[in-house]
Amino acid sequence: MGTAVIVAHSDDLHAHAVKVATEQLGGNAYILDVQEFTSSYDLLATVGKGGFDLQVLDRRGAAESLQLADIAGLWWRRTAYPISISNERAKTSAERSKTSPLSVAHTERQVAITGTLHGLVANSFNDPGKSLLAAYKPAQLTRAQALGLRVPETLITNDPVAVKNFHERMGGETIYKMFHSPRVGIYPTRRLRTEDLESIDRLITCPAIFQERIRGEFDIRATVVGDRVFAARIIFDPLEDVTDTRFVETEVTPWTLPADVEEALIQMVADFGLVYSAVDMRYSDDLGYVFFESNPEGQYLWLEIEANLEISHAIASRLLRKNC
Repeated sequence: MGTAVIVAHSDDLHAHAVKVATEQLGGNAYILDVQEFTSSYDLLATVGKGGFDLQVLDRRGAAESLQLADIAGLWWRRTAYPISISNERAKTSAERSKTSPLSVAHTERQVAITGTLHGLVANSFNDPGKSLLAAYKPAQLTRAQALGLRVPETLITNDPVAVKNFHERMGGETIYKMFHSPRVGIYPTRRLRTEDLESIDRLITCPAIFQERIRGEFDIRATVVGDRVFAARIIFDPLEDVTDTRFVETEVTPWTLPADVEEALIQMVADFGLVYSAVDMRYSDDLGYVFFESNPEGQYLWLEIEANLEISHAIASRLLRKNC
């Protein structure tokens, strides 16, 4: 059946879950950690009159060397990694402006692996460039609405006056969030409160997304893998002021979405040129299913465990389809 290659950090539990699922399906799996290039494995790629070839030569002895002809599918699980430079914050601006050999080597390793693998495997997802563009929240909102999904009233701006007017129009029921999630730290979606308006002028140099607050009965995390949708209902205490379920106690159960909602989610992911994405929604008795955002590199493993969803097997099955 061939080998599934998963480009991810060696400690990524999602990568290991898909590796196990791949092996259960009768295939092989190889987790390729960009940060371990030159320490745990070597790369040998050739391009010329004879076409192209690729070998990943494992130094650890724990796995056989990987050959291009053996690769059935490639999952770009998470390809960007922070550069580990000690005491970076303590350096002066002059020191930080100098090119660090560690930084150069890190970049060269990442580009060598990503650039070599990119385009060589037909069954490859998600394309790193397309994944980056698909993560832009404003583009997600416009596409979701065009496909018939309900989205919150939204304001994207760095104008403090516009925010105050929007907040008033929403009856004081407004949330705000960042355009993207930084690699380090977790920044929750928050309610816009009176004390926030007192310092809203800081928005001039740093725009944000402001939306109407959607009250609902439960949240939905829908993981899209090709033409399949694995939905989980995330139940929270309706008496609590919940804007971000990552920070409250919840119960997770499997859920079946209406066919038209599933079709819209599958189409949206495909329209961005992706195969995989994790979609956040909220259900309201008054509004129905309301789309919040899509995460091309989003987490799913806790849903698989708590709601008994076979997401890892779906990803593994997709990876072993060599002629996609």
